[in-house]
Amino acid sequence: MRRRSNSLLAILQVLTAGAAFAVPLAKVQGQARKPTPTKPGASFTVEILTPQEGVDFSDFMNHLARMVLRNLRAAIPESVVLGERGRVVVRLQLQKNGAPLGQTPTIEVSSGKKSLDMAALTAIRSSAPFENLPEAFHGPGIELRFTFLYNLPPPPAQHLQTPGT
Repeated sequence: MRRRSNSLLAILQVLTAGAAFAVPLAKVQGQARKPTPTKPGASFTVEILTPQEGVDFSDFMNHLARMVLRNLRAAIPESVVLGERGRVVVRLQLQKNGAPLGQTPTIEVSSGKKSLDMAALTAIRSSAPFENLPEAFHGPGIELRFTFLYNLPPPPAQHLQTPGT
């Protein structure tokens, strides 16, 4: 039986038609975030894979997403601006102090294009270390999954759950 993840806390998407904006699909603490301009053709989602013990990670995830988005803007290759397409999935393990654990981030699913894979890794690496994990969280760390889309439409909106729902 496939384990259902109820830990999706932050999703950012950048629309590729016309002006590009980051748009949160999920409301965090009942507040929708304002769109954030970025270069065309890039989007990413962030998912917490670790059980969250009922702890609210929304502030941590919002900060992490802003940092990665800022660095993704700088890392997007020119080929993406010209229309190159691809999807990269990256895993990242973070310690309680927000520092990456071991040799992470690692590519879980490659786009098959080195420039796209490197842009995703660079966006994450240049954002680290992140803020400390919430004090109420007693685990040793968390594992995250980022999915970067380059000139690909976002997946259809899904019913998103946060802990306790």
